[in-house]
Amino acid sequence: VDEVKKDKTISTLEDHHIDKIFKAYKEYKNIEGFAKVVSNDIEQHSHSIYDNIMLPKPQDYSNREDVRWISLTNEAGHGAVFVAGGQMSVSAQPWTNLELLYAPHFYQLPESTGTHLYLDSKVSGLGGASCGQGGPLNHDRCLANAHNFSFIIRPVLGNNMADQAKVVTAGEKPLTITRSNTGKVEITSVDKSRTIMYSLNGAKEGVKYTEAINLRNGGTVKAWYADNEALAVEMAYAKIESVPLVVTFCSSQEPGEGAERLVDGDVSTIWHTVYGVTVAKYPHWVDFDASEVKTMKGFVYTPRQDGPNGQVKDYEIYVSQDGKEWGAPVKKGTFARGGEAKRVLFDAPVKARYIRFRALSEQSGTDFASGAEFTLIAE
Repeated sequence: VDEVKKDKTISTLEDHHIDKIFKAYKEYKNIEGFAKVVSNDIEQHSHSIYDNIMLPKPQDYSNREDVRWISLTNEAGHGAVFVAGGQMSVSAQPWTNLELLYAPHFYQLPESTGTHLYLDSKVSGLGGASCGQGGPLNHDRCLANAHNFSFIIRPVLGNNMADQAKVVTAGEKPLTITRSNTGKVEITSVDKSRTIMYSLNGAKEGVKYTEAINLRNGGTVKAWYADNEALAVEMAYAKIESVPLVVTFCSSQEPGEGAERLVDGDVSTIWHTVYGVTVAKYPHWVDFDASEVKTMKGFVYTPRQDGPNGQVKDYEIYVSQDGKEWGAPVKKGTFARGGEAKRVLFDAPVKARYIRFRALSEQSGTDFASGAEFTLIAE
């Protein structure tokens, strides 16, 4: 790496969540690497960063999936090779994603300031958002969960990248502790062969970790490897006061305006049914999971705050114990027109884990449905 720095290959490094972005001098424009393309077939690719600039979407810019290693070199064959701890997504281009996004035509692009190399733990696929209805499937989405992402940087001299890439990551793998908005704590490691121990709230004896821990009421979790307690990590969590909901199904949603926005606590974001390519017709519905059985007393539906389009008029509410059998609606009604929050109480409390909000019509008679927030009222 010291040789690379002396050769002025890498000038800046920025940290962007689960990816790394390197900016190199413009002379470093040649890409070579190995990637899995179909099943276990391996592809070796080699090209200039100017070869594959196509569409104004960041994930389209010459992106390569399942990459084992990638090198960035100049005409003399000097530069650097980046070797993934597992696999990664890679793209390299003469402009930043933002510069490409705001330039509808190539002649509107600014002068390139360097080569921008993007190393990603994962990139969301386009799904039907590019030419059809709906976004990518869940397994093709890059969610804001915990990710372990590692790679090695080695110098390349005289196009010896293939030899320099013959390395593997070593050393201890970190433990990660995360808690969902329903209170479930998970302890994970990329090293699946290790036994993980944990303790709660300062307990002296550890317990073998086998499944998620319910910590909705708050507490402190300490975790370590059974064979190396020195790598212990600790996280403290406050009690979750609200009744958190998780979207389990949505009958229709526009890409970028998914039903998860109904439970993000932000009234400036909205759920909206599909409108970009086609229009889905009523009824529309969203299913929510309260994580455990609750005594449900009602709900609050907050319409979008930036306009009336898609405001729900007639609705039905269903509940379920397993998210499969719903039975008859426990509440039917009609919302008044307007953007204020609509608070509705059931005729009698019901015990259930899942709740379905089913929209039957829109205030103006269109086929759209939208909403800013959906909140459960429960004990």
